[in-house]
Amino acid sequence: MKTQKILLWLIMAFVVIDFASYFMPALKGVNAGGNGAGVWLFKMGKIACSFTVGWCIFRLRQLYLQHQFFTEKATLFLRWVAYLVIGIAIVGSFEYAFRQLQSIEGLYTGRIPSSVAWPVAVRAFFAHFLVHEPIPIFLGLCMLLVTDFVQKAIVVKSENESFI
Repeated sequence: MKTQKILLWLIMAFVVIDFASYFMPALKGVNAGGNGAGVWLFKMGKIACSFTVGWCIFRLRQLYLQHQFFTEKATLFLRWVAYLVIGIAIVGSFEYAFRQLQSIEGLYTGRIPSSVAWPVAVRAFFAHFLVHEPIPIFLGLCMLLVTDFVQKAIVVKSENESFI
């Protein structure tokens, strides 16, 4: 158990260091504007979602150690983890789409025409979402399935306790 706690805090520390290392470049990118701002905003959003997933897993572990079984509150944290992991996949795809727009920004003077920007952004989003993000999507869907299973197990446990 002590190894799990150390490993969890080590991972959380790396996420915080990652957030801190991108914070100043993100502020500069947002101040510069353009598609670079979108890249940095979505990158920071992805890191914030990752930190929130870690915090939810930490709370889930605390609840489990406290009660020795899952409760309704634990299912809330499980559901949040599932949604946040799927959110990380979506935010990562948006970040990639803005990165593609940023790469073609140099071809145009001024702003990218909307007739070019939308198809590039949509294609980049779906290409990244379907090719590079299936594992987080699969993990999120599995977590939703586990959450449903845990909710049903809680109902059965409460029915057994009321019967006894």
